This record gives sequence, C-alpha cells and structure tokens, in this order.
Amino acid sequence: MSREPIHPNAENSSLEALDIAIRCAPSKSAHRRLLALKMLLMDLEPATVAEIFAISRATLRRWVRRFNAQGIDGLIDRPRPGRPRKITAAQSARYRELIEHPDQAGGAS
Repeated sequence: MSREPIHPNAENSSLEALDIAIRCAPSKSAHRRLLALKMLLMDLEPATVAEIFAISRATLRRWVRRFNAQGIDGLIDRPRPGRPRKITAAQSARYRELIEHPDQAGGAS
C-alpha cells in the first residue's frame, strides 16, 4: 500500500494570498498550518517541512488534503462540538478588568 504524495494544489491559492492569510490567521495553529503549506508550495521537501514544525508526515498529509479540498479555509480552525461556555465574552472582559484593577470591585478589600 503506497502513501499518497504530499503535494498541495497550487491552483487553490497564490503565495500572496497565503501570505495575507498567514498574517491574518485567527489562531497559532492556523498560522502553523498555513505557513507549512506555503513552504510546500515553495518546493521544500515534505520531510523537511514536517521536521521544521515537529509534526508527522501523516499530519502534514492531512493538512494538504484539507487544503486541496477546501483551499485556505480548510486550514482555519473549525468550531468544535462540546459544552457551551458558561461565561459570556462580556463577563470575561469584566472579570479581566476587575483582576487588573481590583480597586474597581465594590465591597470588602
């Protein structure tokens, strides 16, 4: 059983579009995936790219499959199922503010 080659489809994105996506990546993991794909499109060897990012070739192959199927969007983190957050974003911001400025909290010191 031979493994599929690790070759991203260059028609899915230009290097310039990948550069923009890398700069605007919403998370560190998306940034890593986009950067790895850019390196592959620049003709670096898959083994070298896998070594640079300390990932397996199977993981790199999975990233390439997602890129080939969905383009740049395939490398951006998707929402995961699970329990919803109990604290809203507004509450989180308020708690963070109170932690940074405890004098603003009412009541006992």
